[in-house]
Amino acid sequence: MASLTGTTPTTSNGQGRKIAPAFSPARAPRLAVRNRARVAGGAILLCLSALVGMGLFADVGNRRPVLAVARPVAAGQTLAAADLKVVRVSADPGVRTVPASDLSRLIGQPAGVALAPGALLAPAQLGSGPALPPGSMVVGAVLKPGQFPLGLRAGDTVRLVLLPAAGAVAADPATEQGGKASSAIRATVAAFEKVPDSAGTMAVSLAVVPEMAPAVAAAGAQGYLSVMRELP
Repeated sequence: MASLTGTTPTTSNGQGRKIAPAFSPARAPRLAVRNRARVAGGAILLCLSALVGMGLFADVGNRRPVLAVARPVAAGQTLAAADLKVVRVSADPGVRTVPASDLSRLIGQPAGVALAPGALLAPAQLGSGPALPPGSMVVGAVLKPGQFPLGLRAGDTVRLVLLPAAGAVAADPATEQGGKASSAIRATVAAFEKVPDSAGTMAVSLAVVPEMAPAVAAAGAQGYLSVMRELP
């Protein structure tokens, strides 16, 4: 018979112990508090996720174009346009980068350290190379002992003499109109370093006027180039 006292009915487990029903009106307030806490926690988590998303979106919008290394560059090697590329990054203010607008200024400057592809270019990685004449082109040459003066260094102003190949007749590619040979080709040493061999070979990068660049590059690659340094 049902109880008329308003108390919650109980059942027995057959061993004389009473078992409370699965739901008790007394537990309702505690369940409501837990549900409100869960809802509040979910709302806070949603707000945090929204803030993180907004931060990431703002971070993407603040990306700026900077220079990165496109291909391996040895220490002391003169930078060419193909050595660098423009990337857009959002770096921490403490990370030193080189803006993409400096690309033209860096062409012809030597690298202070070896540069690895994919790395962001930093100001500290650039050498304090000489200021090259405006409009000049930088070409490479391989010089053997006797083809350059001792003590040659980056920044020196030099004169170039193109030597004839073995068995060829000497010809001056810098001959001016009228048949008169001009003076030796003027150039600036952009970079200069020893080649790792036992012959004392040196690799040099020379800044010359554009019209003489092909002839100087060909002679320098074949070892038919002599460099004379101008005295101050």
